[in-house]
Amino acid sequence: MKMRAALTPLLLCAALLAACGGGAAQVEVNGLITQVQRGEDGGLDALVVQTGTGEEVGLLLTGEGIWMQAEFQAALRPDTAVRASRARAKTSITTADGTEVAAYKVNHMDVTGRLERGAAALEDGTPIDIFEEGTGFAGFGPTDSRTYQLADGTELLRVRTPAGPERHYVSGVENFDALGQRARERILDYYEGRGPLYDEERILERMYALYQELGADFQDGLVEQTVSPCGASGRVMYFLTSVTLPTGRGNGNMCYDIRLCDAFNQETGARIDPWELFSAPRDRVAQTILDAAGVTDSALRAEMEKAFWDGGLILSPGGLEFWLNPPASGEYSTGFALDYTPEILDLMWDWAVPDPQE
Repeated sequence: MKMRAALTPLLLCAALLAACGGGAAQVEVNGLITQVQRGEDGGLDALVVQTGTGEEVGLLLTGEGIWMQAEFQAALRPDTAVRASRARAKTSITTADGTEVAAYKVNHMDVTGRLERGAAALEDGTPIDIFEEGTGFAGFGPTDSRTYQLADGTELLRVRTPAGPERHYVSGVENFDALGQRARERILDYYEGRGPLYDEERILERMYALYQELGADFQDGLVEQTVSPCGASGRVMYFLTSVTLPTGRGNGNMCYDIRLCDAFNQETGARIDPWELFSAPRDRVAQTILDAAGVTDSALRAEMEKAFWDGGLILSPGGLEFWLNPPASGEYSTGFALDYTPEILDLMWDWAVPDPQE
């Protein structure tokens, strides 16, 4: 796939939703800007927005508001998605083609995304539009996701922006902010250097092929990668990387998960290799864990043992888990969960055992 612009997903949800609260009643409008109207002095007067139902609505930008800022005005152009709260009192404006549409005074407005038409192309030359959700492209905040879609609006794939450990908190587990600055920086550098654990372009091609096969029965797929704390001891903090990927089967929205665990020294932020968490030799660790899990198939044991040392062993306060990534066969993951029995604890360094969850 040839990428011609770097962007990200979701077509707008649109409708007019009544806002709650006292005082003057407000209504929320979500939609895509189709026209920007300016006065004789060049100042921004109004926007014409198309909602998800296809209705065009005028938004009058009068009085004081964020739209007075030059930086914000620069982001307001056709194919930008906005969310606005407006008064119920209705007037009208005339669009560029002479159509008269209902118009309302805006009280507040947010930029929520942007559609880039023809931003990419598939291997067969099919043009792809990309809807980038969030405000990162306009400099107002993070970009949340991007949706790849055909020119007719058919959504093929939504990819959420990978989220690192600084954006996830888990109740009862020591979190990223508890670390010192040096450790935080080294851990963030590690995850930034590792990057996404998937091939976005390859997945998009697979989803397009499935859409061609299924037609109207197709549903868009989801890609997501997050990193969150999963346990800690006095010396080590553990982070779980979870990756959700479409299987390319069913109607398109069937997914499977990849789960990997990384250990870091709490003081320095240095990554600790999985085998360094165990005092026993690697072979004994693997055989003891597999025996405790009741895995008897020799081929499966060999596959699991290899994956143990590639981040497959997940250490948390409740015990030790392992799941083959991706699933060995079929639609279900193969794996197990074990408690920290004396047999398992005998394999580990005391400092590596996660503290009980608070």
